[in-house]
Amino acid sequence: MFPIHKIVFWESSQDKGSSEINFKSEVLSISSSDGVLMAAFENRVSGFKLKDLSKFVQLKTCDNPLGLHTLQVIKGRISLATPHI
Repeated sequence: MFPIHKIVFWESSQDKGSSEINFKSEVLSISSSDGVLMAAFENRVSGFKLKDLSKFVQLKTCDNPLGLHTLQVIKGRISLATPHI
């Protein structure tokens, strides 16, 4: 239904997308917690603040064709586990 190169935020009450983030490469997986969204790609992970969708981090990873990662946010501190170079 949606291209593999974007994340769409869906507004169910309006039955349509409310905002989106576009990328040049395929989004393999996403996770969110406490106002933070992480998007995993084959060789990187990018982090966004949900309140304004601004990117606050981009980390290089080793080849990660499944987009493996995990995210935890506790008291404003972000923990991310992902394959690394």
